Amino acid sequence: MPKQAYTQKFRKEWLQEGFCKDWIMEIPGDANNARCKYCNSVFRAKLYDIKEHAKMNRVVLPTQAHRIDPFTCNLEEYLSPRITLGYEAEKKLLESSITPDQEKNLRNRCSEFLIELIRQLRQRLPDNIKVLKTMSVLSVSQTLRVVKDSICPLLESMNFSSEIIAKADMQWSNITLIKWSETKDTVKFWVEVLQYKDAANSVPFLELATCALTIVSLPHSNAEVERIFSQMNLVKNKLRNKMKTDTVNAILHIRYGLKRMEKTCSTYEFPNDVLDSVKGNTKYLTRTASPDQPTASSGYVMADEDDEQQDIFIEEL
Repeated sequence: MPKQAYTQKFRKEWLQEGFCKDWIMEIPGDANNARCKYCNSVFRAKLYDIKEHAKMNRVVLPTQAHRIDPFTCNLEEYLSPRITLGYEAEKKLLESSITPDQEKNLRNRCSEFLIELIRQLRQRLPDNIKVLKTMSVLSVSQTLRVVKDSICPLLESMNFSSEIIAKADMQWSNITLIKWSETKDTVKFWVEVLQYKDAANSVPFLELATCALTIVSLPHSNAEVERIFSQMNLVKNKLRNKMKTDTVNAILHIRYGLKRMEKTCSTYEFPNDVLDSVKGNTKYLTRTASPDQPTASSGYVMADEDDEQQDIFIEEL
């Protein structure tokens, strides 16, 4: 009686451990063969064939040194001619009855969509994208690590002085020695660091916290600036074209201040010292009366047309 030939079946443990776990794929409904994730070729589900495939095709897993930045390199040079659509999509393609030309057309359209998506993202990214990437060291999780990247390159790119960088670098190493409470929000964390005082009533992290708050408060894209211009056009319209710059500045400060405090004009409560100062003339600018300019009986200079316009805006606020 002839000896029955042994047929190797696909093993599930190959997907979890071993030298091939990162690139081997199981073929649904076919236990005798396997598929390579990178070259998409099919081979027998035998350990010898798997090793030969890895050897002949030089299956090399991407490492940190081999990774590319899709926003700076030419993506078309690195994109695979046969793009992988993911496990679920590949499984549906194997189960479907589409022709090879239709499958090729589908993969090409997905590849073109990916390239166009990266291209559109590049147009919308600011020029200082490299600086924005290095800003991640200021996050709470990165800051409180024992082993972490240096903060000096970021401070140098922001043109801080050598004296401040030297102090901030020393404080960057010592910041993990304190137990902080505001560890969920980056801005609140650095405000807490700035307000922290030691037993000598000094601020040990003054330079570091000041630099961090300066960096995180910068408008790193023109979106916020465009919003300010839009608000300015709403405030200083054609009917208010005589409004002075100081008045526009004050109204914009009030609008954005109320927005940050999540309040409105009707819900905000003025401090008592502000209300007391409004009763007098300490908060109002007066002009020197000219010989031909009439004055009121109280001794105040009568407002001209521009000042009357400002009074109207104060009443509207």
